[in-house]
Amino acid sequence: MRRRRALSQQWYRHMSSLIEQELSVTNVGLAQFAETIADNGASATQLEWTPPALGDREAGMALARLTNHPLVEEANAAAFSAFRSTSPRLHSVGTAHAMLPTMGERTILHAGPPVEWAQMCGPMQGAIVGAILYEGWASGVNAAGDLAASGNIVFEPCHHHGCVGPMAGVISPSMPLWAVENPATGVCAFSNFNEGLGKALRFGAYEDDVLARLKWIETTLALAVGAALKALGGIDLKPLIAQALIMGDEVHNRNAAASGLLLRRLASALVRVNLPADDLARILDFIVGNEHFFLNISMASCKLMLDAAHRVAGSSMVTAMSRNGVEFGIRVSGLGDRWFTTVAGEIDGLCLPATTRPMPHAIWVTARLLKPPVLADFRWPQHPPSQPRTRNGCGISRLVNQTRFSFLRWISVARPAELMSVGLWTPGSSRSLIPGLRTAMQGSGRLERGSRMRRSSASCRR
Repeated sequence: MRRRRALSQQWYRHMSSLIEQELSVTNVGLAQFAETIADNGASATQLEWTPPALGDREAGMALARLTNHPLVEEANAAAFSAFRSTSPRLHSVGTAHAMLPTMGERTILHAGPPVEWAQMCGPMQGAIVGAILYEGWASGVNAAGDLAASGNIVFEPCHHHGCVGPMAGVISPSMPLWAVENPATGVCAFSNFNEGLGKALRFGAYEDDVLARLKWIETTLALAVGAALKALGGIDLKPLIAQALIMGDEVHNRNAAASGLLLRRLASALVRVNLPADDLARILDFIVGNEHFFLNISMASCKLMLDAAHRVAGSSMVTAMSRNGVEFGIRVSGLGDRWFTTVAGEIDGLCLPATTRPMPHAIWVTARLLKPPVLADFRWPQHPPSQPRTRNGCGISRLVNQTRFSFLRWISVARPAELMSVGLWTPGSSRSLIPGLRTAMQGSGRLERGSRMRRSSASCRR
């Protein structure tokens, strides 16, 4: 009896102290429960959770059996070791048809998993129309669109050729590419040149000034930078990236330090190329005025490191995440070149100052150097940037916790590459990874108020 009374008093004291504390609730399930609590002045945290495999017990158990499986863990360790040991080196510059032996004469590469012309979103179609005009395959916009729809142009993902490109990611045969090499293996990854601010092909613009800038990049900038790189014998990128990160860059939406460090390496070699004074001045002005000049190089570096981890038998490491504006897809190291895709869900994208959603490039997020930050509104400087904030992005399980990109951050927290099992990509998950573009403003290269963007859901088909 005494013991029962003591327990009763202990329970009473515990409940009394609990009631006196400020109420804080974690809600799993319908968000309305959390909203009701919050409306009444209490603290409520809504936990985003869905049953694994959408409640499919058999699939869920199959995935669970892979978690911490010794063979998978061993394969993941090998894949991540290959990723971590890769030291990207900016090697050379050349045209796509010269650099990519598997690219056909009438082939155009694009971002994301495979997609046919009729299913492409407006900005990607606009970028392809611009590439056709750039190549001289058609004499006008309508003729270029008809050619694209005729079946006489081959469309293939950049990833199938060891390439990456921002946004629409469109690369045609005459476009110059950066080649980033793994000196240990001689394997290269590639990316096109960043076009700078304002209207650009990557956003679907194909106006005359856009095409003229692309031609200048091909005939002047790329040749000069290629000659400078050859004279330098290449540039090691890991030390440059690490220094840029310490200086405040995150090598995606903030590239001021990385672009400046790259220019510092290139400047003396550019002067020795003996360019006409006007050409040299324009090249320097272009690089100085384009803080995102380094962006495409960092993307190619991530691609190179991730490709080193690809095709490791038994590994569940995700080595590519990519979108095309219609579908989002991933590729897994141990499953070769197979794509796992899902229809891109709708999100509120960062189009105008009222919105604050981040828009990280997928290859960059896959390498997971750090949190995806908010996209500064660098496309149209007349619009003030939205309030900055950071997000965790995919929120997937981290099985490793370090890379050679160790650094201090003043706004974003470092995030290394992440190993994950396919089971963590469960149907119904809706983490925002990278939005593709959907807009009727094809050819303009900018999103207007009310334009729709797509969420890259993690609900990839099994």
